[in-house]
Amino acid sequence: MAEPNTEEKASVSDVQVLDSEFDEDAMYAGVRLSWKSDVPADYYEVYRINQDQTKSLLGVSNTESFYINTLPRTDETNKSTFRVVPVNALLEEGTGSEITMEWPDNSLPKAAFTADLTLAKPGDKITFTSLCSPNTEKVTWTLKGADTESAEGDTVTVSYAEEGVYPVALKADNSSGSADASVENYIVITNKAADGLQLLSQGAATEADTFVNENEAPEFAVDGDKTKKWCATGSAPHEITIDLGSVQAVSAVDVYHAQAGGESTDMNTKSYAIYTSEDGAAFEEVRSVTKNTAGETHDTFAPVNAQFVKLVVNKPTQGSDSAARIYEVEVYGLKDTID
Repeated sequence: MAEPNTEEKASVSDVQVLDSEFDEDAMYAGVRLSWKSDVPADYYEVYRINQDQTKSLLGVSNTESFYINTLPRTDETNKSTFRVVPVNALLEEGTGSEITMEWPDNSLPKAAFTADLTLAKPGDKITFTSLCSPNTEKVTWTLKGADTESAEGDTVTVSYAEEGVYPVALKADNSSGSADASVENYIVITNKAADGLQLLSQGAATEADTFVNENEAPEFAVDGDKTKKWCATGSAPHEITIDLGSVQAVSAVDVYHAQAGGESTDMNTKSYAIYTSEDGAAFEEVRSVTKNTAGETHDTFAPVNAQFVKLVVNKPTQGSDSAARIYEVEVYGLKDTID
């Protein structure tokens, strides 16, 4: 065994953040670090310097680079300092070096909301749910025309007594400020919905950009059998278009992802968007989801008249797998149009 002080102690310099990527709420980051060492070390310890000046070990590298996956934001300084320390074969530390990375300012809240139902008959109960960012401290709703027109909280349940088209607005507050979200024609109350929403897509004609084979073709996404799927491989995005046969009122889409068919949760679609069109040529986005983990999703939107509904899978899985696995797409609305 080597005697103490017989192994060189390295000095680290020129620590750099080669690349950084933040989630949409700026609460997590992926960070790639690099550095230089005057002599080779046995390995390098990578630390995060905490706000109280203690340090937390992020990992160990035997090369002059390191990738930090899903680094959580832990304080309100908008900065993270990383320290790289070389260690020799005798477990002796050399001279370390630091770099400070700036986080995006996420002090202001982000405002968003959804509803379990946007097309309903008079008197139906509708539950609104806040989708505001985690730093939101107070949520205030404005629901014109509802039996409760103003409310606070992450969820609120109301009903509308009269036929009509109603706006919804939400305000998100915290100590740094506020943000607003609103949709002018979000809720449609009509006697045409007296029997509830109908499943419009089962057995409809489908078209997809690609599919693996005839056993995983797009028609299996609308056959009503959740043991069969449409599967598309290759580079994302992947898309499937459903032709309802005529223009009808559409207000919700349920998607059954990999887990619903018995596959791993890691295979559930991470990011997707829903588009509608009356003519199959001009499509409008009605819903976008970027952080899904669930095996079954229910997405509502302001009701529209449409014949074609397109699901675009932007990030097919939770990881690097680029295959889309969709066991069923259910489009809900009325077999009629709305004014």
